[in-house]
Amino acid sequence: MKEIQDEQASKARMRNMNRLRKFLEGMEQYIEVFLEQLIEVFLNASEFVAFFLLQVTRNHVRAFDALLEHYEDMGEQLEPIQHHQPLFELRENGHLNAVLEMIFGDILDFHAKALSYFQQKRWRIIFDATWNNFRTRFSEPMNNLRRHRKLLENYANLTALERISALSNDQTEALKLQRRHLNLATICLSYLTVGHVDVSLSDEIVEANIINGCYAFFDYAASHWLDHLTISVTKLATLDASSVERLGREIRHFLGQHFQKVAPKSIPLSFAKGFDVRSSFGPEDFLGELSQATYTKRKEEPNVKDDQKLGPKPRLETFIPRLRSSLDKVAQRLKDSTGLLQLQNYHGSGLFKCQFVHCDYFHTGFPDKSARDSHQTKHDRAFFCVFDGCSYGITGFADSKSLAAHTDNVHT
Repeated sequence: MKEIQDEQASKARMRNMNRLRKFLEGMEQYIEVFLEQLIEVFLNASEFVAFFLLQVTRNHVRAFDALLEHYEDMGEQLEPIQHHQPLFELRENGHLNAVLEMIFGDILDFHAKALSYFQQKRWRIIFDATWNNFRTRFSEPMNNLRRHRKLLENYANLTALERISALSNDQTEALKLQRRHLNLATICLSYLTVGHVDVSLSDEIVEANIINGCYAFFDYAASHWLDHLTISVTKLATLDASSVERLGREIRHFLGQHFQKVAPKSIPLSFAKGFDVRSSFGPEDFLGELSQATYTKRKEEPNVKDDQKLGPKPRLETFIPRLRSSLDKVAQRLKDSTGLLQLQNYHGSGLFKCQFVHCDYFHTGFPDKSARDSHQTKHDRAFFCVFDGCSYGITGFADSKSLAAHTDNVHT
């Protein structure tokens, strides 16, 4: 190209070669969209054909200008490729890619006609005699190119609208899910702060509450209050203020009733930062206690070592063994009575339940007490030896220190 420009400049016939820029940029965009090797070869060939045609017509000003006009026009038709390139990269957009192939076909058609014309021995004589009609020779591929460009833009705009609509639907569904979690968190916390979830209640009152179905929701609430709360606090700004305010009240009541304060230094900084809800609730007075309660709840998980647990147990955690013991008594007392069916309607068929919240049997339970007690020993001695043939691979140890001492003394 520089050689052509230098020659034209020396003969005072300098032309505006910048008119080629959009065409060349458009072809580069094509290469980015169609990465297949064969297509890329043909696209590069189109650029070489363009340079060949300009080389042939370099000494014929009007023919050279006529070609530049066509390439300038084609470059303008290729501009949407750059504007909508992210949409083309989505392989499921078959309609868009089909139109791109049509546009490429139009470019090939133009070059086929141009090569046929300028390879004639007397093309200069023919051009001078009919140059006013030169554009009509290429009207078909150029008109097709313009038509396909409009089709491309229509498809691209439609695809963009569909993606915006889908994104809006996704956001709407996410907001609905967020509201469900907030409502469930509020319900769980509210339920756990009513009068029947209280460690100060006598055994007689707890057993009466069991028969009346007061604890039918307890297993779910005790297990999942933190799950719903954790999800709820991530995007509270998107929810209505009244619901958030109500959740804040329930959190404050729940923490005051069931959790004792833990020294802030007991909470790892990494956890405190990960559960920073200040941006969600603002300057509430319970944020420190909420972080502490959350950390304490996480430490109840079965894979946590004893020496990692924090201070006194939360009152809610203390209430669970009492509730399980009372449920055992009621189930045994009603074993052969009509009241057993009603009890199972409230608590499920497995009335003898594990007391560990993170265990599946906390919800499903066992049909009899002996099966539950046998299962529960696995939690009491949850640290098992991994060496083949060792009896402690079955009986286990009560804590990690005992297991480590056994491993050092017996297996090393």
